[in-house]
This record gives sequence, structure tokens and C-alpha cells, in this order.
Amino acid sequence: MITECVNITKTGGLPVATPVLNEGLLLQAFLSAQDVKETSRKTYGDALRQYFHYLAANKIAIGETSVEDIIEYKQFLLNTGHKVLTVRAYIITIRKFYTWAESRKLYPNIASNIKTPRTNQGGTKDHFIKMHLTASQAKDLLSQYPNPRDYAMVNLMLRTGLRTIEVSRARIADVTFRSGRRILLVWGKGMDAPDPSVYVVLTDATWNPIKDYLKTRPRALENEPLFVTEGKGFHPSKNGEGKEHEHSGGAMTPRLIQLIVKRGLRSIGLDSHAYSAHSLRHTTATQIIKNGGTIMDVKRALRHSSVNTSMIYTASIEDEERLQHAPEDLIDNSF
Repeated sequence: MITECVNITKTGGLPVATPVLNEGLLLQAFLSAQDVKETSRKTYGDALRQYFHYLAANKIAIGETSVEDIIEYKQFLLNTGHKVLTVRAYIITIRKFYTWAESRKLYPNIASNIKTPRTNQGGTKDHFIKMHLTASQAKDLLSQYPNPRDYAMVNLMLRTGLRTIEVSRARIADVTFRSGRRILLVWGKGMDAPDPSVYVVLTDATWNPIKDYLKTRPRALENEPLFVTEGKGFHPSKNGEGKEHEHSGGAMTPRLIQLIVKRGLRSIGLDSHAYSAHSLRHTTATQIIKNGGTIMDVKRALRHSSVNTSMIYTASIEDEERLQHAPEDLIDNSF
């Protein structure tokens, strides 16, 4: 049985698995459970192999995949020339896979609410626009965090594009120097430890709040998490609100980080599903471009394996420019 080949744990109330079987066996088990024609089974297999290949190329473990990762994959397919109908079929297959995986208690069904791209009458793509924060919104967000830890953490995410899991895994010892620049080694998805070749640069504007926060932990050891829970923490629930629980000194979970960011976003009026902790990563990318950087700069900063993934953020900027400088405004008082 496939369930005998995994270790089941719980995170945020949901079952999470750490598979010890390879992707081939996982794919075979899924396909064997599908009561469909052989042609459909082949289509499912082709779609999932490409999805697994994308995850591997981006060093994302299947058990650590997030909703945002699947959305980025959908946009990656659209940006690399796949037909909308093909992308629709791929997303439907991914949803089927996670539905099956959840039924076998392997992974939570994170794909259930992923939308398929639409086509208009002309058959053109209906692009998914990523929502980022403007510079003024980012400043407003930071003003919502009087707590030194939360301010330093959100500031770090805005200025480096770190994912929540990367922030959760960061240790004090991961802050080091290279060629005279202070850097933070990144322990990303699919990694067993920080990779010395993968890092973000900690500018003074990024580092100083972290330094101030660490002053509140004078006895902290180098192997301790960079950010730790304080006193009463929160156990996030499905509705995103969460319940308080007594826990202090441990590493902050990605779910807790998401909750802290989401509460800050809500407090400045960004309360839609379009804004989440992942919006901070998009903000990093768009601000790099708007301040004179290039797509290759975004690729390096956000550590994308392909520049095609970085191209997602240009659509977000174009949408913002369209709204801020709407040509319709030019004739508003004409008649």
C-alpha cells in the first residue's frame, strides 16, 4: 500500500506526508486508481510528469508545494506558449491528483480552488494578474507592526522576496558575509540544509531591523531560528483567523508567518484573496523593475531557475500602469 510508504504528520490541522517513494511510484499509483480510458490515463500521466519536472527544476518538494506554487506554474505554462485549452487540461489533472492524494492521506488538497484559465471568443489568453503592493502600501504595511520581530520579518520579506518557508527555516548562523556584503543563506524548498550558493543580500535597510530585534534576544545561540515565537502564538485555522496557544521560543511556522502578514494586509484595507504573504515576494520583484532593474535582476534576487518565471511580474506592472495612467481619464471632462 502506498500509505505504508509515507510518514504522516500534521501541520495546521491538516495531514501532511513525507513520501519515501519516488515520483514514478506516486504517479503509477495515481494513474492506476483512475477509472478512465487508456488515452485519458496517458494524458494525465503526461501532464503530471511535466508538473513534477517543473517542481524538481525549482527545487520544490511535492509535500511542500503551496497554492502559490501551483498558480505560478499555471502562469509559467501560459507564458511559455502553451495553449489555454492545454493549460486547462493540465490544471484539471493537478486538481484530480491532489484530490486523490488527500483521499489517501498523502497530501492536503491545496489545488481544489485553483482556477483554470478562460478563453474569450477570440481564443486569447485570460492572464492571471499577480497582486503586489505599491511602495506606499508597503510602507503602510510596515507601520502596522510595532513588534520588533514582526517588523523585521515583514521588512525582510518585502526587500528580499523570501518565501514563508524560507523565513521559517532561517537560522541566526545563516547570516554571514561574502565579498564584504552581508548575506543570508537560503534554506529553500526541497533542501536538507542551506545551500552556500543560494542567498539574499541583506542591505542596511534590511539588516538593521533584524539587528534591533536580535538585541531583544541577548542569549540567543547561532543555531537558533532567526525568528522565534513569542509568548502566546497562534494556531492558524482554515478560515485564516487562528486560535491562541501557549508556545514560545520555537521556529515560526510558515502558516503563522502567513497569518501575521495577512492581518497586516487586512489592517491597511487589502482584504481580498488576491493579497497574501506571497504578495510580498511579488512586491520585491516589481519594485526591482520599477527602480531600474531588469528581468535578470529579478531572476537572481528571487532565485528563479528560469527567466520565464520572472516574466510573470511584468504583467502586474503593466496592469498597475494601465490603472494609474488610464487614457480614459484624458477625456473625462470633454463632454
